[in-house]
Amino acid sequence: MTKIAVVDDDEMFTGQVSEAIRKDFALKKMPVEVERFYGSRRLLGVLDEHQTYDVYFLDVEMDYVNGVELAKRIRAMDSNAIIIFLTYHEKYAIAGYSCRAFEYITKEKWQKRLPDILKQVQKNLSVRDSRIYRIQTERKYEIINWNDIYYIEKNGKNTLFHCKDGKTYQQRNPLGEVYKRLSDKEFVYVNRGQIINLMHVTHLDAETVELGEDISLDISRNLLSDIRQKLMGYWRVV
Repeated sequence: MTKIAVVDDDEMFTGQVSEAIRKDFALKKMPVEVERFYGSRRLLGVLDEHQTYDVYFLDVEMDYVNGVELAKRIRAMDSNAIIIFLTYHEKYAIAGYSCRAFEYITKEKWQKRLPDILKQVQKNLSVRDSRIYRIQTERKYEIINWNDIYYIEKNGKNTLFHCKDGKTYQQRNPLGEVYKRLSDKEFVYVNRGQIINLMHVTHLDAETVELGEDISLDISRNLLSDIRQKLMGYWRVV
C-alpha cells in the first residue's frame, strides 16, 4: 500500500488535495493511505517517531518550519521518498532542487496538474517497489533499497539488515521468510545465519567473503559452490 502525507497550513486545501488523491488511486484500483497534516509541526512529531511515507505533498510557505526545510529533514531520513511541493509562487521550484523534489504544483493549477503528476508517481512507485524491502509494524514503517543492503543476518527471533549507510534495521521475521521476498539472483546464503548482497562482494575465497571496504563474513563450505556460481552469474549480467 502506498502511504502519502499531505502537509499544508490550510485545512480546507489539505482536505481537498487528500480527497482528490484517494479518488485517483481508487479509480485505478490501487491501495493508498492518505494522511493529512495541518502544518509542519505535526509531521515533524511523526518523523521523530521514525514513521515515514512513500510520497509527501508539502506546502512551501508554512509557519514553524517551511516546506523546503521540512523536505531536507525528510530527505535525510529517506533518500527514496517522493517529495512534491505545493506553492503559490513558481520561484520556489528552484529551492526544491536542493532536496531533489520530484515535482512542484502551483496551487492555482493543482486540480489540472494533479492527475498527470499522480500518474508519474504511480509509475515511479511501481518500478521502485520491485527494488525495495518494506518493514511495517504498528509502530514503524521503513523502506530499504535493495542496493543499500550489504548483508542480512539472523539475530535470535529477529532479522537484522546491515546497510551501506551504517544503519542497521530490525524486523521480527525469520531469515527464511525475508529471503523469499528477495531476488535469489542478487542475494545468497553464505551460511545458515547470513545472506549477502552479491553487488557488494569485493573478494571471495574458500573460507570468507568480503563486502564493501571492511566487512568479512565466514562461508559455509557446503554453500561455497552455490555462492561462486551465483556470483559469476551476477557478474555476467551486470
